[in-house]
Amino acid sequence: MFALAPLRLPRLQILAWQFLHMEDWLVQWPLRPFWRLYWNTAPGAVVIHDHKTFEITPDRILLIPSGCFFQVRLAAPVDHFFCHFVPDESIVPRDCGVCSLPCPEQLHLMMGSATQHQAELRLIALLFEIFAELAELPLPKNRTVLDERIGRALQYLTDQFPVADNRSIARKVGMSISNFEHLFRREIGISPQRYSMFQRMDQARLLLHTTCDSIEEIAMKLGFADRYHFSAVFRKYNNQSPGAFRKSRLFRKLE
Repeated sequence: MFALAPLRLPRLQILAWQFLHMEDWLVQWPLRPFWRLYWNTAPGAVVIHDHKTFEITPDRILLIPSGCFFQVRLAAPVDHFFCHFVPDESIVPRDCGVCSLPCPEQLHLMMGSATQHQAELRLIALLFEIFAELAELPLPKNRTVLDERIGRALQYLTDQFPVADNRSIARKVGMSISNFEHLFRREIGISPQRYSMFQRMDQARLLLHTTCDSIEEIAMKLGFADRYHFSAVFRKYNNQSPGAFRKSRLFRKLE
């Protein structure tokens, strides 16, 4: 018997979720401070992490913890579900790597919901169910190990808008600018400023999906000169305008 005690519901923040038809798959840079859940209605997509290939199929879901390096490949168009979320540390398995798990029935219930509100409640239930299952499973380890100085730089690049120049960041982490730029490219694969732009675009998509902020307000929060500069950059990285992206987050019932 479990002892009765006051129960605190762990915090679970859902950043974005959508069910969409995917002709290609663009993950601009996967090292992000949130978890991902992927599921497809048909084979055709794979995720590569730590030299292992994970196929996303109708009977499996893929769970990718924050901070994981991975690549994606899409061999054929698929209907794709994704959820980006930040779980409470109290329910997160330590150093967990990418996991392929049997598809829970709760996901199909969520997809069959009559309204968006019902779907969102079932999505929350789905995520808690997944973490309850993870607590009982032997889990793969996340083998992504970064130089500690680059880890600090990534945190700075994630938290600061507008972003300081490379010289200022190098000084903050105790490196010369040439050594910093070289090590950052070796560890991450792209320049600090390009990584920062991907972070800004992630934050832009989050604000467009989860707030009522105007395009002008979002541009200012992210350090752009004005909404026109922001819109031009957003279209370059996302192949659509901020307004069109905001309208795209529509509930879609799985037929």
